[in-house]
Amino acid sequence: VSQWRSSWLSREGVAALLTYLPAVLFGIGLLGEISALALPMGLLAAAGAVATVYSTGMIYASLKPIRQWHHPLVVPGYLVLAAFSGAVLLAMLGAFWGDGAVPAVLALLTGAGGFLLKTAYWRGIDTAPPKATAESATGLGRIGKVRPLDPPHTQTNYLLREMGFRIARKHAAKLRRIVLTAGFGLPMLLALVALLAGGPAAMALLTLGAILALGGLLVERWLMFAEATHTVTLYYTGT
Repeated sequence: VSQWRSSWLSREGVAALLTYLPAVLFGIGLLGEISALALPMGLLAAAGAVATVYSTGMIYASLKPIRQWHHPLVVPGYLVLAAFSGAVLLAMLGAFWGDGAVPAVLALLTGAGGFLLKTAYWRGIDTAPPKATAESATGLGRIGKVRPLDPPHTQTNYLLREMGFRIARKHAAKLRRIVLTAGFGLPMLLALVALLAGGPAAMALLTLGAILALGGLLVERWLMFAEATHTVTLYYTGT
């Protein structure tokens, strides 16, 4: 926390801590039906949540050696996915309380935004040229093509396990389809049907939508890390 001036991780911690108090007061105001307390504290808690998620996204977006994270859509992705996951959960809870229409609409809007954003992000990391190559990393590009003759060592190590995880392209494509379908498409469809159906059917539909959305986002988070490659892997693979 003391390093908040220079560290996004510390800023995330500070923002989270500052969010707790208004969030608790918002809960008290909401449960006690004290609108004069719930409204301002709710707005402060929402602002704190946005600041916390933004800081979380910047932790990854600030890491230049990992091109999949040092990308302009990473931080917007964190914000949109946070809003979407919150909306589907709120829609589910609202349906049980008899008023899930507004959060269901928010789930539709943020889900559509998340679908488009993730599609653009994946297209971007797939087609963007590498920011570094074996030639630029070694400084030997003026001589010709650089490729390793032998690996630095015979067994895997921490760097390769944590920074050089490789996922087959066909598996990544399949998991991406799962994210877009189960994480966004089906929850949005269920939210739309719930808006039209209402009543007990809406509760069941929005509950299923929330489960699918959270499951899809769990796969999306795994992909976020599995597809990341550190520049250090150039010294091992040359690509």
